[in-house]
Amino acid sequence: MEGSPKILITGITGFKGSWIAKKFLSFRDFMLEGKHETFEIRGLVRNLKDPSTIAQLRNTLAKFDGNSEKFPWTIKNKKSTLEFVEGDLFNPDSLKEAVKDCDYVFHAACPAIDEDDEAKSLLEAMEANLNIIKACAYTKVKKLIIVSSYITIARYDKFYCSLDEKSSPKNSKGMNLYEKCRFQAERWAFNYLSHLDAKDRQFSVSFLNPGILFGPLLVPRQDHSAVKFVKRIMMNDLEDDWHPIYYPHCDIRDLADACISCIYYSEDLQRYALTSDTHKLSEYARCISEEFNIQDFEINIYESCKCFVWAGSWFNVEYSNALYRWNKKVHIKSTKAQTELEMDFLDLKTSIIDMCYSLINNGMVTTNDLPTKLLIE
Repeated sequence: MEGSPKILITGITGFKGSWIAKKFLSFRDFMLEGKHETFEIRGLVRNLKDPSTIAQLRNTLAKFDGNSEKFPWTIKNKKSTLEFVEGDLFNPDSLKEAVKDCDYVFHAACPAIDEDDEAKSLLEAMEANLNIIKACAYTKVKKLIIVSSYITIARYDKFYCSLDEKSSPKNSKGMNLYEKCRFQAERWAFNYLSHLDAKDRQFSVSFLNPGILFGPLLVPRQDHSAVKFVKRIMMNDLEDDWHPIYYPHCDIRDLADACISCIYYSEDLQRYALTSDTHKLSEYARCISEEFNIQDFEINIYESCKCFVWAGSWFNVEYSNALYRWNKKVHIKSTKAQTELEMDFLDLKTSIIDMCYSLINNGMVTTNDLPTKLLIE
């Protein structure tokens, strides 16, 4: 594969990174603008001596390819179609080594959130972006694509907003800690990049801003927020009714497709919103309720009473955030992604139902967990 573009994916064993890798492997032999492309993929992992998650990803990707013999799977074999390298987002030297010789870098990893230490979580989110940017500058890659979030575009200061990539929230009011981290990390990255001299940044940077990500899992991990959300709906593990809050949606497969398009079409210091539509939480639950044949049990699709949430907002941050975003519909237009990246988005029901069956097929939700007489066709 000499001469093939080399790409690095951070967070390759996670929900986003695994799908990015899968898409590049699936498209490793294709014609684009008259050029025959193959890719050499390098996945960043924290510990090569703990192969459990790596093995799961290898097996899954081999199934999609249909012939595992095509993958040499030797971890440090630089001629492999897919190789894994050890590195840490908070160890600049290890990142420089991981990025070395790469043409494109996809930063899909997100540092763990510590709900008990907001300052630490915010600092680590910003530091991770800084370190990957510096590693790209040091090794002179062609392009860095940072997977961010819709929250850096959304604004909840009006009851209806139709927004595009030029929009940004004035502050982090109404955001949970994860959203604050995404918001501050992207804002800080933009500021840092805009002040770099041209000689220090000879690569372009693009940001992908997907909505809440749904879709099938390649690696059965429990730590993604959408996985927890869908499991709670399927198992009816809810303490309250749904708050009438709107969230934009994006299919994980659309995000992975956008990553491929970014190599060829994205522009420097540009954001690309990836959202198919905006829905209330109760609408997400209704999709699942309508898919499964429920006889003696009904999935909760009812919305909260505002007066109770208002009372709880005095001592509960989650209720306070919910009250600020109460019934405020934010529509984020994806026109830029559709025209420049040639995106065509999957609908909500396809994404969320595919995730449901993925959880069942991976044993993450068993028939014993499901509500009484929940029949799966």
